Amino acid sequence: MDKCEFSEFSYGYCLTEDLIVGQGTPITAAPVFPSLVEEGQAGVGYDVRLNRPGTPLFLQFKLVHQMVRGNANEARMGHFSIPFYRMHLRPRSISDQHESLLSLELAGNDVFYVAPGFHTIAELNTVYAGRRVWNRSLRIKPSRIGPLPDDRDHHVTFKVPNGQWRFYSEDPSRSGFASTTDEISRELSERIAERGKRNLRQQIEELDFTLVRIVNERNIHRSQPNRIDLHELGDQIDPVRRVAYLARQFFDCQLFFVTLR
Repeated sequence: MDKCEFSEFSYGYCLTEDLIVGQGTPITAAPVFPSLVEEGQAGVGYDVRLNRPGTPLFLQFKLVHQMVRGNANEARMGHFSIPFYRMHLRPRSISDQHESLLSLELAGNDVFYVAPGFHTIAELNTVYAGRRVWNRSLRIKPSRIGPLPDDRDHHVTFKVPNGQWRFYSEDPSRSGFASTTDEISRELSERIAERGKRNLRQQIEELDFTLVRIVNERNIHRSQPNRIDLHELGDQIDPVRRVAYLARQFFDCQLFFVTLR
């Protein structure tokens, strides 16, 4: 088994640059950081984006393990030939992250796990230079995986990022095909069209309400250290800043605002 040679932060940074550029797609995405929402720091370009039609996108960055031995379960069962990749999900006994992401998606948001289809620094450098980090990543919605059946370890296995994946648990495994860049781009473009002339700023209040509701519901299932006391954030906090903060601290996601070019 070979672990990723780079960190989740490095991978997320490179992928974020790809989304900002949006090479070859009709959309572009900008990350939303709580610190940038402070008055006067976001900049004119940021305010302009908020005043355009768009849609939120939540990404949960994951790393992978490359499996290289033929005695791995997936190889023994004939599901995948070596080498292939495993993307591990956090067990329910440690975190309710997957269930929280499911709640976020089922509330009508676009949510994806994103994991690299490579594991070496050399490969990261190559795909980063060629603006192909997003294209060379597995993108899968939490709903495609479904609820975790128990508190044990679970993982998603894939060989190529745009090909077949399979979820492994004690129950019969589920499988499917990963979303392609064109499919995701088309889906997000349609989402923007569905929301008509409502700009991102007009959608923030609804998104803020949704995230606060989910946090309150999921707090019950979390241990005290992992809960977020919304009262500590205060009532005067900018809704955009609160949304970005909850996305990062509670859902462990990076929030992006997606707009058409």
